[in-house]
Amino acid sequence: MTRRLGWILGCILLIGILATLAAGIIAGRRALAELDRSAAASATLHNAVFRSELEKFRLVPTALASDPEAVAALRGDASAITSFDRRLEQLSGSIRAAAIYLIDSRGRTVAASNWTLPTSFVGSNYGFRDYFRRALADGSFEQFALGTVSREPGLYLARRVSANGVRGVIVVKVEFTALEAEWAQSTEPAFVTDARGIVLVTSVPGWRFLTDGDLSPTERTTIRRNLDFGNAPLTPLPIAAHRSRHAAMVDVTISGGRPQTYLENEVPTAIHGWTLHVLTPVGTVVSNAATSARLATAMALALLMLGVWLIVRRQQRIRAREAAAIAAQATLEREVDARTRDLREANQRLQVEMHDRLASEARLQEARDQLVQANKLASLGQIAAGVAHEINQPVAAISSYAHSGRQYLDLSRTADAADSFESIAAMTDRIGSITGELRNFARKATGALGEVRLDDAIDGALLLLRDRIAREAVAIERPPGGDLLVRAERIRLEQVLVNLLGNALDALEDTPEPVISLAVAASSDIVDLDIANNGPMLPDAIAGSLFQPFNSSKEDGLGLGLVISRDIMTDFGGTLTHVPADHGVVFRVRLMRA
Repeated sequence: MTRRLGWILGCILLIGILATLAAGIIAGRRALAELDRSAAASATLHNAVFRSELEKFRLVPTALASDPEAVAALRGDASAITSFDRRLEQLSGSIRAAAIYLIDSRGRTVAASNWTLPTSFVGSNYGFRDYFRRALADGSFEQFALGTVSREPGLYLARRVSANGVRGVIVVKVEFTALEAEWAQSTEPAFVTDARGIVLVTSVPGWRFLTDGDLSPTERTTIRRNLDFGNAPLTPLPIAAHRSRHAAMVDVTISGGRPQTYLENEVPTAIHGWTLHVLTPVGTVVSNAATSARLATAMALALLMLGVWLIVRRQQRIRAREAAAIAAQATLEREVDARTRDLREANQRLQVEMHDRLASEARLQEARDQLVQANKLASLGQIAAGVAHEINQPVAAISSYAHSGRQYLDLSRTADAADSFESIAAMTDRIGSITGELRNFARKATGALGEVRLDDAIDGALLLLRDRIAREAVAIERPPGGDLLVRAERIRLEQVLVNLLGNALDALEDTPEPVISLAVAASSDIVDLDIANNGPMLPDAIAGSLFQPFNSSKEDGLGLGLVISRDIMTDFGGTLTHVPADHGVVFRVRLMRA
């Protein structure tokens, strides 16, 4: 009996040892798989933060590249350069950019956000920089490099400025110091490499400009020649593959300490060729899980052997411990499920936020269209009384001609009656042209651009304002008509002209012998229409803020007419500007020739 029991216990012990080893392996793999999922989610969140930080700055050079003041600064206008310096300084502070500066076609900086500092970029030549050459040639370019003045690393976002024969490049320098500091608060080291494997952004300062692989001699020579990374050694990162078969497990040495084991997750970023690396510490997670599993199995083995030894007396205790082990496993599974659910909910919230952002942009565009239509209807209300008076005259004439025609018919004077009816038809056509123009002006624009005859748009605007022009005895000086075709949308172009002509009429209220002059100048691809009046000149304070919303010199004005008109002209690919003059006020409407 004793020998048989010994065989049984020996078999149980052997099976228990094998089970303990297997349990340790399985538990370690499960812990590693869960850690891998958690690390992947962490890498995704890091990348979302990096993308958000980058996209905030990418909009700036695009907006500034079409700024008329940037073009004026490139032409060498001293007042425009000073004004643009101040704007860049304010904008740089508000978005926390390292620097924003404007470079002319020769590579010389003409305006910069740090223009008041001893380290100002103004006057410096950056013609040797790749971001300048590539942006000037291709339209835009992004480059990470050390600053030649600050010696601080950053991403240079460059975009070409090109208008009316003037060319230059607007540059925004982005430094990721705040993002790196935020990453450094985490226990997970993170860094970003470019297509060559060079570390550009990192939460470990000593890793900057190290490499995630070996560089060829040609690459090293090019980097040194371009001065992108100064005298950085470009040596490999202290990261080596772990002896484990897990492909993402690496050994990492930080600050000269002992190598630690991490899981490395790589995620492509919003910049082509850049990769985000996130290192999640493995630590004792896997070993603890395996040890716990082995201990649990060993305990079960001890309980089993004790149960064999004391089958009767220990039966209930064995069952209680088995139940406790099952409950512990269930608790672990619930915690895993809860963690997975939290990650899933976080992903859903991110998708909802993206959807809300797209919806907000759509509502903004809709509000802009409604504002344009509201401005048009406001103008329509102002000219409605004049249009009514314009229609009353031909209506009265129609009544008189109809009465005369009837008398001519009674007297059998058919020729005279026919003349009266022809006059009635002419008056009807006149009423139709007025009401048709009014109806077209009130209709909401489709937004589609096409060929528009400039004289037709001018005729329509003058027709809507004809009664007011006649009532206020304003002389209209207009060159002989032509067949110039411009790229626009007629309804919105008439809205711009009605706004400008209405403003001119307002300015001439107290002017003796008021005159509005229209002048057209055309080249091979541009048509300029100047609308001038001989009223009082605009004060400098008002002239400097004409196109700012809610800024009006009229007591009952909202200050939106010129802002909306300029936006419409921008949609046409043209411009609306105030042209300084020796007397009076001149606005220039510039359109692309169709």
